[in-house]
Amino acid sequence: MSERIRVRSLIKSDDFEFWYPQRIGFGRRSLCFFAWLMCTALTLWAQDNSQNKVVTLGEQPSALVQQNVEVHNAASNGDVEKVSELLKVNSSLLESRDDIGMTPLMVASRDGKSNMVTFLIEKGADIEAKTKTGDYDALALAAKNGQKDVVLILLDKGADANRKDSDEDTPITLAQNEGQADVVALFKTRGYVVSPVLKWDWVAVETPIALMNPSWIIASLKVSPDGRRVACGAHAGNKYWVIVDGKEEKHYDGISKDFPIFSPDSKRVAYVAWVGEKRLVVVDGKEGEPYDGIGSVVFSPDSKRVAYMAQTDSKSFVVVDGKEGKSYDNVGRLIFSPDSKRVAYGAKANNKEFIVVDGKEENFYDRIVRGTPIFSPDSKRVTYGAKANDKWSVIVDGKEGKLYDSIDTPIFSPDSKRVAYVAQKGKQLLVIVDEKEERPYDNVGHLIFSPDSKRVAYAVQKGKQLLIVVDGKEEKPYDVLGDLIFSPDSKRVAYGAQEGDKWLLVVDGKEEKLYDGIAKGSPIFSPDSKRVAYVAKVGKQLLMVVDGKEEKSHDLVGIPLFSSDSKQVAYVSAVIAGPDNKTYFAFKVTTRYLVIINGKEQKLYDSIINADGGKLLFDSPDRFHYLAVSGNMIYLVEETLK
Repeated sequence: MSERIRVRSLIKSDDFEFWYPQRIGFGRRSLCFFAWLMCTALTLWAQDNSQNKVVTLGEQPSALVQQNVEVHNAASNGDVEKVSELLKVNSSLLESRDDIGMTPLMVASRDGKSNMVTFLIEKGADIEAKTKTGDYDALALAAKNGQKDVVLILLDKGADANRKDSDEDTPITLAQNEGQADVVALFKTRGYVVSPVLKWDWVAVETPIALMNPSWIIASLKVSPDGRRVACGAHAGNKYWVIVDGKEEKHYDGISKDFPIFSPDSKRVAYVAWVGEKRLVVVDGKEGEPYDGIGSVVFSPDSKRVAYMAQTDSKSFVVVDGKEGKSYDNVGRLIFSPDSKRVAYGAKANNKEFIVVDGKEENFYDRIVRGTPIFSPDSKRVTYGAKANDKWSVIVDGKEGKLYDSIDTPIFSPDSKRVAYVAQKGKQLLVIVDEKEERPYDNVGHLIFSPDSKRVAYAVQKGKQLLIVVDGKEEKPYDVLGDLIFSPDSKRVAYGAQEGDKWLLVVDGKEEKLYDGIAKGSPIFSPDSKRVAYVAKVGKQLLMVVDGKEEKSHDLVGIPLFSSDSKQVAYVSAVIAGPDNKTYFAFKVTTRYLVIINGKEQKLYDSIINADGGKLLFDSPDRFHYLAVSGNMIYLVEETLK
C-alpha cells in the first residue's frame, strides 16, 4: 500500500497482540531534559514534491465555492484587480461568506488592506455585516487588529464605533483590550468617549512538586491524568525504585519498562518491581504476589480495580483484584469495560485463539485481530475480529459477520448501537457499517463516527489520489491527507490536505490558506463547534491559526486547547535562541518554553512537560494549569484570569 496515504494497514494473520514476558529493567540513562520535557514535538505531515498535481476524481467543489475562496484570498492580499474581475463574473461574491461568516470586506479590514476596503465599499459592500463567530463587523475587526487606516475609512463611511459584539465589546474596547494605542487615540480624536478599561490578565501561582536529581530515570517519568502529579523511576548502584511527587518508595532489584502508571483519577500509582528473579505488582505501595513474569497492568476506568497478566512456569493467566484466573498458553490485550464492571482479554490454548469475557470463553479461532476485544461505550457489548479457515470476520455480541480476506479493528459508535470496520475483498478495501458494505477503494483508513453516532467519515485512496468520504459522499481529491475530525456537535468536518507542495485546512469542504505544512494532531474544534484552531508551518517557523487568524510564529508550537466555554485558546510554544538572544536553527542553542493564552505569552521556563501524560488542562473557563521545569524543580503552574 502506498505510504502517501495516512491510513492503517490491515492486520496480518500473525499480528495478534499476545504478551510475552520480557526481562527488561531500567538501565542507566543520562539526565536529558530535551528528550522528555520539550513541548510536544510536532510531526508535520511529510511533503513529497514528486507527487502529481491534483487530478479530477470524484465530486469537485462547485464554481461558486471556488470563486468564494478566490475572492476572500484576493481581499486578504489586497488584490483589487483580481476581486474586480471576480465581481464582474459574479456580483454576489461581494457579500459571500467564508466558514466563519466573514465577507471580503471583513477580511480586508482585518488584514489592513485600505485600498481594498475603499474599493469594496464603493461597490456597495455592507459595512454592518457581522461574523457568525464573535458577532464582529468590519470596524471591530480593524480596531481589534490595529488597522488604523482602515478604521479611519470605515468611520468616514458611517461605521458604528459603539456597536457591541456577542461579548458586549465595542470596537473601542476591543482596541483597548488588544493594546492598539494608535487606534484608541484615533477614536479619541474623532470625539468618541474612551472610558478606562479594567485590564484582565492571567496571574500564575507556582507550587513546587518535585526536585529532580541525577538518580532519576527521566525516560520513565509519567504525569497523572489531572496534570498535577509526577512519578518516575530512579536508580543508584544495583537498586531501582519509584519516586512519586518527589517521595521515594521501596528499593528493588529492578522496575519493569513502561512503569510507573497512574490511575484514571490520578490518586493511585502502580508498577512492576523485581525481587531477584520474581516480579510483583506494587499498587499504592502495597506488594502483590510474586510471579515468574508480569505483563501490562491496567486500572479500571473508575480507578478502583487493578488487573494484570502474569506467568508461572509455562502458563499465563490474568489477575483481577488479586484473584488469579484460568491458566492458558498465553494471554493478551486485557481491558476493563467503561463502567469498570466487566473484564475481557484474549487467550491462546492448543494453538487456538479466543476471547474471554467475564470469565467465559467464547468460540475458538485460528487468529484474533490485534487491538481486540473492545467494549462498547455503554459497556453492554463486545466486539472483536477473528480468522477461521483463511477468512476473517467481525464478531459482535457473539454473532459472526460476513467473511472477508482481511479486516481491521472494528469500532463502536459513541451511542454503542453501531459497529464499523474496514475489510479487504479481493484487491480492494471497503468500509462495513452495520454489516452493510460501502463502495470499495484501493485503500481505506481513518474510519470515524461522529459524536452523535449518525455520521461516518474515512479517508480513501482512489488511483493516485486521496480523498475523504463523508456520509458516502466523496470530497475533492488531494495528494496527501492529514487528521480527520468531526466537530462536537457532529455538523462539521475538518482535515488537513496537501496539494502540490503546499498544505491547507479543509473545513466543511472549504479550503483555507496555503501553508508549508499542517501539524499532525490538528485541527481542533472548540467545544461549541463554532471555532477551529490548528498549527501551520511557514518556512522554518510554526504558528497557531485560530478562526483564520495567524498568531505570532515560534520555533515550536504545540496542539491547541480550548476552554469549556470556547472563548480561551491555550498552547505550548518554544523559542530556540543563542547567547545573543537571536534565533538559530543550529546546535548548541538554548530552548525556552512558554504557554500562550489568547495570543498572550506567559512566563518562560526551561521546559514544559507536555509528554508522557503532561498537558495543559483548563479547570474552568478562567483557570488552567500545567507542569513546568525551572532549574531542577518541577512546578505545578496554575494560571487564573484576574
